[in-house]
Amino acid sequence: MGISYTALINVIRAGGSVIVDSDLSYSALMNLARLVANTKKTVTIRNASRLSYTALINVARAGDGNVIFDFYEK
Repeated sequence: MGISYTALINVIRAGGSVIVDSDLSYSALMNLARLVANTKKTVTIRNASRLSYTALINVARAGDGNVIFDFYEK
């Protein structure tokens, strides 16, 4: 990953939305989802098909409608 996890958090706190890969740790994805919950910001998770069903549900709930899962595979 080219940008640090801390930088991602700072981008969200500054008002931005981010796109990340599903290879981030589960706890990192959950924290990012919680940061955007009930805001106008989003987290898009690419390669979401790599996540377990339980992880998808938990991250979706934590993000409260502000997490986008990208299941597209080339």
